Amino acid sequence: MEPYVFSTAQSGGLESGTSLRLSAATVAYRHERKLRFSVVVRAVFGGAVTGNARISDGRKAVCTIKLADGKGSCTPTSNTEIAPGEYSINAFYAGSKSASKSNTRALTVKN
Repeated sequence: MEPYVFSTAQSGGLESGTSLRLSAATVAYRHERKLRFSVVVRAVFGGAVTGNARISDGRKAVCTIKLADGKGSCTPTSNTEIAPGEYSINAFYAGSKSASKSNTRALTVKN
């Protein structure tokens, strides 16, 4: 019988990491288009990252980014896209042939 070997290696070679940056932590209501969401998606084991990243306020999509070399940015589609309040903003990368699904840590935006 062969001994069991435990490995901490990631499986499949398709893992990715997503990071999100906001241009500001606070924005005045009806001025949401001044916000810029920037995303970087990296395939852990290399390879080109393509596809889309979706920015969400936890309830709905705020904007979608078409990635170029794993990077991109977007602004809300209107100045009333996000109602007044505090939000945990997330970026979600749906994956492609070279990278799998991943989420960012949440960031807070106050309107």
